[in-house]
Amino acid sequence: MRLRSATTGDAAFIVEMARHACVIEDWALPDADSKETQSLLPSRRDIAIVAADLAGAHLYQRKGFQVTGQGRGALGVAMRKDLR
Repeated sequence: MRLRSATTGDAAFIVEMARHACVIEDWALPDADSKETQSLLPSRRDIAIVAADLAGAHLYQRKGFQVTGQGRGALGVAMRKDLR
């Protein structure tokens, strides 16, 4: 699995993963701007790391994300989750 430092383009994805980290199983997700979600986001002093290849994608698929195509870079992956 190839990892890389997160960029500003990863912000929405990181917020979505923080929302999922707030809940157990099928509980309702908190809002992106909730205290629970915000408390899990990396601070300006933190270095966020994201998986940059398909092998890392399985980590996110367990939370309902689906691979939709090629992401940034040779090993990047684009993922999507229906929030309805």
